[in-house]
Amino acid sequence: MGSSTEPQLARACWKPSTIEAGDDAIGDLLSQVYPRQRPVTFQYGTLARVEVFRHPSEHWHYVTYGLSELEHKQTCDPEWSGFGFELSYRLKSDSHRAPSWPARLLDTLAEYVFDTGNRFELGDTMNIVELMAAAQPTRLSSAIFTCDPVLDWVETANGRLQFVQVVGLTSDELETCRTWQSERFLDVLGAHNPLLVADLNRWSILSDPDVAADVAAAVERDGSSQASLLVDECSVSQHPGGDWQIRLSVDAVRMLPRMWLHRFRHGRPFAVVGPSASVQFTPGELVTVSGEPSRMEVCLSARVAEKLQQALPPEAGTYRLDVLPEIVFMVV
Repeated sequence: MGSSTEPQLARACWKPSTIEAGDDAIGDLLSQVYPRQRPVTFQYGTLARVEVFRHPSEHWHYVTYGLSELEHKQTCDPEWSGFGFELSYRLKSDSHRAPSWPARLLDTLAEYVFDTGNRFELGDTMNIVELMAAAQPTRLSSAIFTCDPVLDWVETANGRLQFVQVVGLTSDELETCRTWQSERFLDVLGAHNPLLVADLNRWSILSDPDVAADVAAAVERDGSSQASLLVDECSVSQHPGGDWQIRLSVDAVRMLPRMWLHRFRHGRPFAVVGPSASVQFTPGELVTVSGEPSRMEVCLSARVAEKLQQALPPEAGTYRLDVLPEIVFMVV
């Protein structure tokens, strides 16, 4: 591994005088940030590759190639290249060899994007406990997606792209992100960890009583800014008689009461988004259900939402509830 200079927190962007293809443009940006380094490269099938650089503050920096258009323009949007982003991940490690599992993690996340067409938006969260199985035992079981603190954006011949960093969270930190405001929580996390490096040995920052008390007060005051909940199971169907069926995972149902509480109380809708369908819950005075198999909207009053969250258990089963008889909930 070659030597490098200390990357600064001032974010690096790349807009060359001659607009380059995506592959070259990304490479030139990374060579600015990590001069004289030859990256470690991993390939697993979904992405063209994942490149890894050694940061002087004892962590590995993983960057994907393949969610944007690396060579020729294939999409119709002239402004953005491909999905408009590449992923990054930072892993604290004193090892002289870059572990391979973060590259596989990023490749699997990219596969999800290609399979579903769902972009990772800034502030989105996801349970990745199964994807972390290749790592050492850790409390980091979830992820939040945010701007890479150093890599900003790249202008290419195929459009612009940004770098979205996958940041590891503990289970209680994930719950706080979903019930508060992701960007505010990232500010709290960043005060302790400016580059948002994944430390597999760390405890939750909420284990500090003072931090936990400040965050709890802010959650109550501000409500949640998370407009969507990404889940691995969400499908919608309509029976011939007109009734609707929503199929959700147990984990999704477990999160619904908190989303209703911290979104509806502030008059904000939210959506549950799965690989093939989404369900949007919208505050309103009258109960209405509308949509199609790929997208459904349920309008509820705060009172009905409160009753529904009390009546729908986070347990596998099929439920038709008196408070919302138009919908059969299948929890798996």
